[in-house]
Amino acid sequence: MKSNALRATAGTMLAVLLASCSNAVRNPNYERSSNPKQRYNVVAKIDDAPGRFSIATASVKYEIGPTKECMPDAEPFTGVFPTPDTAGVESGVNVLSPTEYSFDVYLDGMVSKDYFGKGICNWLVQSAGITVAKSRSPDFLGFHASLSEAQLKSGKPVVLYVPRKPYFDPPRRLDSTMYPSGESGLTEETLRSVGRFDPGNSFTITLTATAKD
Repeated sequence: MKSNALRATAGTMLAVLLASCSNAVRNPNYERSSNPKQRYNVVAKIDDAPGRFSIATASVKYEIGPTKECMPDAEPFTGVFPTPDTAGVESGVNVLSPTEYSFDVYLDGMVSKDYFGKGICNWLVQSAGITVAKSRSPDFLGFHASLSEAQLKSGKPVVLYVPRKPYFDPPRRLDSTMYPSGESGLTEETLRSVGRFDPGNSFTITLTATAKD
């Protein structure tokens, strides 16, 4: 009797798990806005650059928020949303000088709508940033600098520190899973909190956003 009860319980748990998985939408058809209006222009200024950068790309990552109530339910045991809750959009980069670039970010870059039959999904800017690189070769790292939506709206310059050494001596590829894709700039406050603030061996990327709507 006990073994039968255990099998029944396991069967019930499996049914719940399968139901959760079947509720997921692995590739949601999120829509990019065809006529966004809430535009911010971001200027990225590099100071004390270790050398020239021949590549510059920009992108915006959007996230459904501030809640996930419009999405298929999270998995009951892990709390993970199997349906992706983010979408990425590339942005064109204007080269203002060898050390200064600009790109546009739209707060309303994604369409807010009822994607899953559970209510309107709204979007937040998770991050908006630029990546510069010495070369397109995968043997050279990209250097990232990004802003959150709150930083975009504040209009205050954000200074991010990036280590200089990887420009000259990028880490060697060990295998496809261990090769880093780039270095991300961090604020002085963040670096000090982990004991890694080293301005003498860093260059800076300053991001300044201006509302244009």
